[in-house]
Amino acid sequence: MRNHPGLMPTNAILYTTLINERILGAEAKLAYAQKHSLAERDLRMRINKQFDNVRSVLPNLIKKDKASVLTEIVRQVRDLKRKVDELKAYSHGRILERMLPGEAND
Repeated sequence: MRNHPGLMPTNAILYTTLINERILGAEAKLAYAQKHSLAERDLRMRINKQFDNVRSVLPNLIKKDKASVLTEIVRQVRDLKRKVDELKAYSHGRILERMLPGEAND
């Protein structure tokens, strides 16, 4: 088989193609890593912004670290649920008193 001017032998073409694919693969991996890194940074920024928002509305917050903020949030939510349950019970009792005066507290 003779080489034609301007044409590369088959092995050289395969080798060049393989090298190009490796370069493109490495570039694609780098581009993906950079995109992922930016997405992670944006996520951390959003989370930190929301923690700042929560810190600004929580009363009596002594420690400002994330673990303390989450602990206080859980405490506040539990307290609010307890208050809702108490109000529901109170409301239910008031309804029973109106329906059955004097028998609601049995």
